[in-house]
Amino acid sequence: MSDLKETSLGIIGDSTRMAQQKTNYYPEINYLRGFAILSAISVHVSGNFAEMTNINLLTILYMAINALSCVAVPAFIFISGFVLYNSYNISFPIGHFYLKRFKYILPPYFIFSILYSIYNSKIHHLMIINKPINLDLSDFVIKLLTGGAYYHLWFFALIIQLYILYPLIVKIYIYSENKNCVSLFILLAFILGIAYDIILKNHILFSTNIKFISYLFYFIFGMFMRSNYGFIKMKSFSKNNYLCTFILLLLGTFLIIVDSAKEHFFYRLFSFGPGYEQIWEVFNIVISRLYFTIIFIGLLYISIFLFKSNRLQIFDKLGLYSFPIYLVHAIILNLIVLLLSKIGFNWNNLLFYPCVFVLTLILSLFSVRTFEQIPYGKYVVGKTS
Repeated sequence: MSDLKETSLGIIGDSTRMAQQKTNYYPEINYLRGFAILSAISVHVSGNFAEMTNINLLTILYMAINALSCVAVPAFIFISGFVLYNSYNISFPIGHFYLKRFKYILPPYFIFSILYSIYNSKIHHLMIINKPINLDLSDFVIKLLTGGAYYHLWFFALIIQLYILYPLIVKIYIYSENKNCVSLFILLAFILGIAYDIILKNHILFSTNIKFISYLFYFIFGMFMRSNYGFIKMKSFSKNNYLCTFILLLLGTFLIIVDSAKEHFFYRLFSFGPGYEQIWEVFNIVISRLYFTIIFIGLLYISIFLFKSNRLQIFDKLGLYSFPIYLVHAIILNLIVLLLSKIGFNWNNLLFYPCVFVLTLILSLFSVRTFEQIPYGKYVVGKTS
């Protein structure tokens, strides 16, 4: 969700990083954004499996789609790390960096936080129980600061945290490159994310305030991929690589389905003693991180192929509009589900998922294009190029 231009390449020295100015643009990253925004819509549509009363084949199908679609946020964080390091990998004016980052993200975030708060407290509540409730100003301020105005806006609190910390993160990354210990830095971020998910994820004081720790690995991994992109693009996969990837994807999808069944339907496929429950949790968290990493790397290679072969350029267009689509899609999705469920077409129908997905995507694109036509529309829906 960041610019792909205005890039500097660095040459690593013993104690300083000398700059070699060069502009780089990676069109395949827009394709990857396209996949990511489709995944974001998909995860919210397929999440309706939680409304089903029991587990059947349709529920399992929805849970599998939901598991694969959960790659959306890790992919967006990966892209942010990639494109930020593409543009800011040497000394840069921090004030200018913050101004440019937040110029197009804060106004839309504030505007849509207000709109979603009004919708959630007035219109949505009225549609369900025919009784409006009052907006609490202090509650709204807290939600505004934590990304809690609507269920998908937490992502903005996360990305803002990473933007604020980026000048520090990039200094540590460059230092680790100079010392040839980038792998150690990435491993540390990986371990910190696991520790956060085990210890602090559900803690009332830390769950939102330091959420960036959980996603720091994906962000730094994006920086690493950009730093080594020339080699990575030339990398070819053997049959063993494909087999390992398939096994990991199968295992990850299975584990997420098992967790979803336990969380939403209180169905336990496995029972462990108190001592083994935490081991199982750690195993799940480790596998899920590898799982999402494998998915968005796979999507990146698919994006490279699509760009080179000039195929499915719709993903490029979706990538350009990914930021505003993410902003508007949640309210559109919610209204579609409410209206369709009132006529009896709901999550228990096999066609519900594809119909709602397509409608949400089309109406989101239409809404974004409409916003673009109004004066200062870019400050409402953010930058689309």
